[in-house]
Amino acid sequence: MTDQETPIQRMGMQMSHATWRNFQWDITATVIYGFFNVIFNQFYVPIAIQHGASSFQVGLLTAAPAIGLIFSPFGRVGLSEPGQDLL
Repeated sequence: MTDQETPIQRMGMQMSHATWRNFQWDITATVIYGFFNVIFNQFYVPIAIQHGASSFQVGLLTAAPAIGLIFSPFGRVGLSEPGQDLL
């Protein structure tokens, strides 16, 4: 067994090096997305209000990230080969 195949213990779980690396990428992407989302949301809503957006439009702008996350699992439809499971 090589060093890459030896399971490692992280966060109370046993996992391969590839799994640990994938976890690190996922955490990094989540943090970057969170910072982008917070910074972006602080600026585009006041700008929309200054340009005369209605209450409904401001609400829609504020809820857009959450709406996108709700529908994100459905974005994969059509990307898999026929007969393959989506998960």
